[in-house]
Amino acid sequence: MNIAVVYLSWIPYGSKYLDDFLENYCNTAARCAHRLVIVLNGTKFCSKDEIMLFKKIISSKAIEHCQVLEFESGQDIEVYKKAANQIDADYFLFLNTYSQIRTAGWLSFYTMNWQLKVGLIGATASFASYLSAIREKLLFDWKSKVGLATKMNSLKYYLKIKFLYGSKFKKFPAPHIRTNGFFISKNLFCSLSSMVVSNKMNAYFFENGKNSMTEQVLKQGYECLLIDNKGTSYSIEEWPLSKTFWIAEQENLLISDNQTRKYDIAEPNEKALLKKIAWNIKNSL
Repeated sequence: MNIAVVYLSWIPYGSKYLDDFLENYCNTAARCAHRLVIVLNGTKFCSKDEIMLFKKIISSKAIEHCQVLEFESGQDIEVYKKAANQIDADYFLFLNTYSQIRTAGWLSFYTMNWQLKVGLIGATASFASYLSAIREKLLFDWKSKVGLATKMNSLKYYLKIKFLYGSKFKKFPAPHIRTNGFFISKNLFCSLSSMVVSNKMNAYFFENGKNSMTEQVLKQGYECLLIDNKGTSYSIEEWPLSKTFWIAEQENLLISDNQTRKYDIAEPNEKALLKKIAWNIKNSL
């Protein structure tokens, strides 16, 4: 398989995330042939010296088969598609700025689960839609001891999302592979519609809306699998059993990011909220 692992670095955040990722990448064996592509996104917000710093960090690692692409700006998904059109590969594993690989053999876990009937494999997944998540947050705030102003702001935001964008989201459950740590063929990825993701709301539509990436892959007759840090795969109905994203202690997580770390450090009541948002359950499985 001709595979490119595509890491997107949002460079206005500074070089630490890139440095941390490359250190993590170099010390965690993939056990599968591939090429690493570093996408430097947000160059229009940075000076030439800042961009050169990123390139020096990359070159200092002396990574074999490493390619660097640059884009002025754009939401992750839109930049992923632009990068895909420039990369000579048949399959992609896409990773965002916050990604950290947790287990050796990580890339081999994707390829060993890839079959003709499989169209998409993710390291994390959820049953939530953005609309259902905002509703659960509203209910949480309304029952908590936060001030009236916070409660009213939550209510206003929920009503805004519901009336402006509600038709674009399913009610819970809305199973979807999250748009980080996902593996897909170039042909299938580039065929997906709604790839012009100009703002954060468009990104939510593409990740968990009615015409999400997962929904489009399913409609084409493929399976969407979730995998854990042992290479075990889970069909959609089994996702809550995986102990990967916002459930239990996330002990089977293969690739972490800012959202999984949010759960790790959450207080018990917030952790319970996140678990309910993702899976509509109150207790660990």
